Amino acid sequence: MATLGVKPCQRETDFILEEGCNARKLCIGEAFVTPGNWAGFPPHKHDEDNMPREGILEELYYFLFRPEQGFAVQRLYTKDEDIDVTYTVKQDELVEFPRGYHTTAGAPGYHTYFLWVMAGEHQGFYRSNDPDHDWVVSAV
Repeated sequence: MATLGVKPCQRETDFILEEGCNARKLCIGEAFVTPGNWAGFPPHKHDEDNMPREGILEELYYFLFRPEQGFAVQRLYTKDEDIDVTYTVKQDELVEFPRGYHTTAGAPGYHTYFLWVMAGEHQGFYRSNDPDHDWVVSAV
């Protein structure tokens, strides 16, 4: 288990299949987000072949909450605004990120869990943050 980010953007992550394992194109992990925290902030993407800085990786999140009536807010967008959606995710829902920046905010009072799966030509965390929000990394 590893701690990623700092509060309020902190979560515990367990890497199930990660870089260097027998799977060549797949990474799988779990994120455990404490109530009211963000996961994946600043928003990040992995949809350009610009190795080693960023690789093309499709991603899925499968959500669970404790208590079950919990929810999170998910944002997915591209700089050209071809995609710009914000929606609520609830228990047992699956979200796909074929491209674009994405981030998740868990509701206060609810533990957010998501199983994440990334697949692409390069196994690993080859992603880039949205430069408009990258300053937040050093501010929190």
